[in-house]
Amino acid sequence: MRGVNQGAQIVFLNGASSSGKTSIARQLLLVLGRPYFHLSIDAFHAMRAAEPTEPLDERTVLGFHRAVAGMAAAGNDIVVDHALDHPHWFTDCVEQWRDHDVVFVGVRCPLAELNRRERLRDDREAGLAARQFHRVHAHGGYDVECDTEASHPRDCAMQIKDYLVDNSRDRVFAGRRKRLTLLPLGVEHADELAGVLNDPALHTYIGGRPETADELRVRYARWAAGSPDPAVRWHNWAIRLTEADRLVGTVQATIAGETAEVAWVVGTGWQGRGIATEAARDLLDWLTGEGVRRVVAHVHPDNAASARVAAALGFSSTGRERDGEAEWELTLGSP
Repeated sequence: MRGVNQGAQIVFLNGASSSGKTSIARQLLLVLGRPYFHLSIDAFHAMRAAEPTEPLDERTVLGFHRAVAGMAAAGNDIVVDHALDHPHWFTDCVEQWRDHDVVFVGVRCPLAELNRRERLRDDREAGLAARQFHRVHAHGGYDVECDTEASHPRDCAMQIKDYLVDNSRDRVFAGRRKRLTLLPLGVEHADELAGVLNDPALHTYIGGRPETADELRVRYARWAAGSPDPAVRWHNWAIRLTEADRLVGTVQATIAGETAEVAWVVGTGWQGRGIATEAARDLLDWLTGEGVRRVVAHVHPDNAASARVAAALGFSSTGRERDGEAEWELTLGSP
């Protein structure tokens, strides 16, 4: 019998709402040769007493990832039923489940069929499947893919079972552990980031002065509460070096309609390693999934390092200035 911390197998079903993940999961429990648990993100959302809000949804999803990791750490095999609506959720799964054998399954279905199924259900928000359709599969490839319009859930389950017989294949998750992880910024990061951002020279270009941990806690709590303007969304992440397990900076985006203003800052001791470029690129990937088309960054004219980051990301200088900073602009989705 597999013991605690010996590593488990996680069959990860990812697809849009109404794509048939739950039906496949139920069939997998019947056809797989040993006991598996079915853990569903929908079940975790259903545990809440409160109406969903964006911060609450985020905490629920990240908690779900850690609950799966906890069950797997105890030696339990799991079928996960999820919709990777944001790129950093994928990154978080890769990190949290790194000690286990993850078989990544893409559950696909044409949009017209998803919409038809959604209309027949009374437990789904109208338009949810359409919003998720492109985003959930934006991270890259799969170990196995199923088409639930063309195949019955049991046939999909047997396809996955057949794949599991060959344990020699390289898994997608095994090759996707990234150097950086973006963590939704919270008050719990204030103590560590106060030390990362405490170089007065760092603030020559970003303004202000080094803040204490208490001051950062107040700031991060205000950011987490969200913009007072319902037409504007604030998003902030801490940048973590995955292997070293330490924070090294932040990235942020303020979204209004199809336009986002972004910024990045990396602690002095970690600059010059491509961290800002890599973190900002992950941010741009996420913004693309959010429907953002125009991205703006403001860079101090003497901050050559930040200008190099903007240029590497594909931004172009507009020649305009705001508060003494040069405006850079990028159109997402352009060739």
